[in-house]
Amino acid sequence: MKSGTLNTMAFFAFSAIVVFGLSGCPGEVKSVRGYAMLDTPLAGATVRLIDESGAQIWRARNTTGERGTFFLNVPERLLPDSFLIEVSGGSAKQGAPFDGVLKAFVSAHDEGHSFYEVNVVTTLAEAFHAARPEFSYAEAEAKVKAHLEIPPHIDIRNDLVHSDIHFADELFMRELDQSGGWQPFFDALAAELENPSESHPFTWHAAYPPDQEKAGMGATLGKALLKGVASGIGSAIGGQLAGWALNAIFGGDDANPSVSPEQFQSSMNDIEGKLDGLTQAVGQLQQQLSADV
Repeated sequence: MKSGTLNTMAFFAFSAIVVFGLSGCPGEVKSVRGYAMLDTPLAGATVRLIDESGAQIWRARNTTGERGTFFLNVPERLLPDSFLIEVSGGSAKQGAPFDGVLKAFVSAHDEGHSFYEVNVVTTLAEAFHAARPEFSYAEAEAKVKAHLEIPPHIDIRNDLVHSDIHFADELFMRELDQSGGWQPFFDALAAELENPSESHPFTWHAAYPPDQEKAGMGATLGKALLKGVASGIGSAIGGQLAGWALNAIFGGDDANPSVSPEQFQSSMNDIEGKLDGLTQAVGQLQQQLSADV
């Protein structure tokens, strides 16, 4: 598959998120947008927002989409600048029910520029902060990142979904499954953080010798593409961005098209098949890399 096609498909996937994320209601409500991710998206999950006293601000059941995305409109009077996002229930890969809880602490909500990842790293940071309240959240997060060998400049609520370079969620979930489940594994990691004798990275470089590392990274090519695409996209709004993205993929003469939500969803279904083809191509690439080394 040509690199131009890959980049276009990656741009469309990211643009779809931006379209829905920028369609919030002004004035009396504020939007909270994000992803819920394990090593695959968490679909059909409940999202709760909790203030720093532990009181529930908002709850939306069965609200994450197939890609793990959620979009909440919360009355402005209820939403503080700092709050906890909690995601539970739903299903992950192959429809397996999720029996854990993902969490991410938001310290300064910016409605116009924030799209939060709620993942295993943000969950571990929140768990450590809850167990050691003498540390600020920033200090707890820094300790978790150091233990996992995630560079200090990486934002664990925005950067990890686009690349597996610094943290491979697939490796994390593989080790979790081998350890006996969600809670035992998090308890073990929490114990490591209390008495850190050595770091515990989850990277392809740490998990595999150099000749096998290429194959593992090949399987996550799509996420790396998304990171490059995301870094070059500014702000745009509504149906015009959706129409522009569809034109880029399927062709069209209109320089400033606009599409309805129904048209956009139909095209999303079309692109789903193309993304499945991309997944198969990456799998074939992985096999080739393994055969060549």
